[in-house]
Amino acid sequence: MRVGIKDASILEKSLVGQLQYDGRLDVTFDASAGGKTGTGEVVVNRQVVVDSDKNLAQKERIWNDMTQQMMAEFNQSANRIIDQNLEQFKAER
Repeated sequence: MRVGIKDASILEKSLVGQLQYDGRLDVTFDASAGGKTGTGEVVVNRQVVVDSDKNLAQKERIWNDMTQQMMAEFNQSANRIIDQNLEQFKAER
């Protein structure tokens, strides 16, 4: 199975008195074997706006929470895509 990361970013944008963080995770899945193929894509977007007076420790906590939430959503969506589109490529346990 090939996994491609098209985007994995969190960008900071300054607003009047606030900071806006835009997170995006875009990952593709592609597999083929024995004449069978399967593909899938998971896109996760998240946006957080906070007061600009946050110190570095507070910002890092916000980034960490945002990343944790994005990864939880990604894992849930990726499992669903794999079950729907790539079931035949899952290893038996």
